[in-house]
Amino acid sequence: MWRGIVHVVDPMRAGWIAGGIGLLGKGAASDNAVLACAEAIRVRPGDAHIVVLLGTRAASQHAERLGLCVHVVVPAILGHAGLACRELRRVVIDLGGAAVLQPWSERARTACRLAAGGNGPIAQVPNEAWPSLGSVIGDNRDAVRASLGVPDGVPMVALLADPARLAEARRFVYMIGLLDVAGIPVAGLVDRRSSHVSRARRFHAEEGVDWRMLLPEEPTARLVHACDVGVIVPPSALPALRSDERAWVRWSVMRAHLQGVPVVGAEAWLPAQAWPTEGGEVLRARSASITDIARQLAKLVENRERLEALAKAVREGAERVVTQERYGNALDVLWENAAHLGEGSRLDVVLG
Repeated sequence: MWRGIVHVVDPMRAGWIAGGIGLLGKGAASDNAVLACAEAIRVRPGDAHIVVLLGTRAASQHAERLGLCVHVVVPAILGHAGLACRELRRVVIDLGGAAVLQPWSERARTACRLAAGGNGPIAQVPNEAWPSLGSVIGDNRDAVRASLGVPDGVPMVALLADPARLAEARRFVYMIGLLDVAGIPVAGLVDRRSSHVSRARRFHAEEGVDWRMLLPEEPTARLVHACDVGVIVPPSALPALRSDERAWVRWSVMRAHLQGVPVVGAEAWLPAQAWPTEGGEVLRARSASITDIARQLAKLVENRERLEALAKAVREGAERVVTQERYGNALDVLWENAAHLGEGSRLDVVLG
């Protein structure tokens, strides 16, 4: 069935925040949601797709570097999606309406709901879907490692979370230091948008150590495929996550696995589908403490053969769970439900 789908996304440019707080504060959006939106358009080419971005031109350029073609930019005044609703409504009507509005975050859904007067054809944020985000963005593995100055013999470990504020750079860098003291040097990749980046940078400088903390300009989404292992290191004090934030963390783990990068973390932070049948126990730390995570990480990076076998296992396991067909079918259900519930609303007009 041919439908008009208006996707509403709200990404953030990497340079906007320091230490996890920025112009959009806790609303910092998900790179994986941007990637999932781009894939939704690819897997359902029979529909008419329009992408509306809540943010700035800089945010639009960031989204496009992740592979999402943005058609319209709607300013999110003071970083508040609700204040963008009037302009969003005008844009959708000028486009000819929409069979479905598909928000990619709870904040974007608020803007859609306000724009539609509370009764439009608004889909749920696809938190329960599994986008098959296996494609590599940016340079190949060797080129990425060379640009970061990481020798072949040094394992590269990515600090993962999505949005990046859910990863604590300070604890991660301290953990990398613990491994170095134990005689296991690794290079730690930190997204500049992670929480406590300034404190991590200061700790690294003051220690005067040889172990590497990498802070590239590129977001982790463009670099994770060049890593050997990923870790989930959440802030020690973290408020309850929204449903979309929990989904984004799961997506970041599964995306790493699709690219052959095993992810270590506390059991509560890893989706059950992420564990391979054999050898998966090494990915599960007893807790989110850096000592427990470091212990599991050491088991991996000290044994190259074991790491390579587990990389193959997590890729194969993820490929069985997340496929483009399943993702497309899940989106069809969301869009059909939204179109049905929105029948008779003023925005329920197929794009033409």
